[in-house]
Amino acid sequence: MSSNSSTVRMEALFSGAVQGVGFRYTARRLASQYHLAGYVQNLPTGEVELVAEAPDKTSLQNFLKELKHTPAAQGISRQELCWSTARNEFESFRISYS
Repeated sequence: MSSNSSTVRMEALFSGAVQGVGFRYTARRLASQYHLAGYVQNLPTGEVELVAEAPDKTSLQNFLKELKHTPAAQGISRQELCWSTARNEFESFRISYS
């Protein structure tokens, strides 16, 4: 991603039946289509954390809308979103296992 200071960051936390259903792999596939940078990872709490950055908020909103309509996202019972200025710390979008 470029170091454009107008880039946007979205931090999302998904709760519900979101682990073991292909959610992370679906998110990575869609993030690639939207040219997003960031990561998605399972948390020990059973939630999934997703951090994505894009040149504009519309790209992130469209990504999120499409993600939520996939079979892997049907188990979402709650989502928390936080928007901020991108930190430009990612080169690509990946699944994190840490």
